[in-house]
Amino acid sequence: MLQKLLNAILKPYYAILFPVLLSLFAWLVPDSWINVRGFGKKESFGTNAFGILLSWYFFAIISSFFFFYLGKKNPQFKKFNKIVSIDNIKPYLLFTLIAWTGFIASFYKIISSVGLSSLYLILFVDHQGNKTEQILYENYSIGILSLRYVLILTFGISLYRLQIFKEYKLVNFLNIIFFIIYTAVLGRRLQVIFGLVVYLSLANSNGNLLKLIKAKYIYLSFFLITSLVIVATTVRNYNTFKEKGSTNVFSATLDNIIEYLGPPMQVTFSIANNIDKAIQGRSYWEYTNVGRSLTTNSAFSELIIEWGWWSYFYSIIVCGFWSYIAGWAYKNKYNYLFIIYPIIIYAFLEYWRINLFSTGIFSTLMYIGILVPIVLVVLNKK
Repeated sequence: MLQKLLNAILKPYYAILFPVLLSLFAWLVPDSWINVRGFGKKESFGTNAFGILLSWYFFAIISSFFFFYLGKKNPQFKKFNKIVSIDNIKPYLLFTLIAWTGFIASFYKIISSVGLSSLYLILFVDHQGNKTEQILYENYSIGILSLRYVLILTFGISLYRLQIFKEYKLVNFLNIIFFIIYTAVLGRRLQVIFGLVVYLSLANSNGNLLKLIKAKYIYLSFFLITSLVIVATTVRNYNTFKEKGSTNVFSATLDNIIEYLGPPMQVTFSIANNIDKAIQGRSYWEYTNVGRSLTTNSAFSELIIEWGWWSYFYSIIVCGFWSYIAGWAYKNKYNYLFIIYPIIIYAFLEYWRINLFSTGIFSTLMYIGILVPIVLVVLNKK
């Protein structure tokens, strides 16, 4: 059962649907169960709103389903299987070099701006990890600092090589340690999930992960990911949730998860109920009861407001195109071209909340993910 669920979630069309259901569940959680919700009175949900949302996700899922299987009909790049096979360490080491370059550059900027003592106070006394992110984004432009995102890939690959290949090399442990530090300092909780998607996609590429590894390793991975999320929440904004009623780091983490999952569904319902205002380009802040600090409140709302009814076609094209690329990458699951597959899957997992396909993190990881194996193949010919 768990294996079938895992196989489903790692397909584009189910990756769109699964988080929507989680968001709906969080939206339905009674107020008495939690301290923080992220919005006030729940939106009503009539037949018109239901029809709009059902059609939106129906077309996105059908487009993804069709084009994913169309992409899988492409031939394998067999030459890549020999030169940059998934068990080859060279692509991994090149990804590691790129990731560490971005990691070091990012921390140099933060430390040079505030100093080590101030950084300690921000993280472990004030629990305001958001400030480190603000420092990083001062006068920010895509460049060397963006390479820190590659830590997501190296974290997932290192877990994969440790658990599947039993490769207990120093580089694997360093990649995990650097990712933990990166997560703790910048509070990048969602990137922990991103890294987990990379690992699961690699380890489950043949659809039988749970048969390959022992249960204790699954529990260990779950413990590691949960611990990272708790640490990141504590560092980033524990005091904020404490002021709202959270009594400890565990309740703060749970409240944070509910606040993350629920509001996008609230905004989605509000947009559907006020569709005439939305297609006129009027911001949902005018008619939606949701926390002002929550800004990533569904790709549906973002695209409807920007594109109006044309957003349906935009969504069909975007979901279809990237599903086709995912199908092509899946066909190359025995070489490092496959690394772009989990990047695309994670973007679909976020589609209920944000259009990640148009963001810098997605572009950076896709460019690096494609260029590394291609460069190594080209250099091998010389």
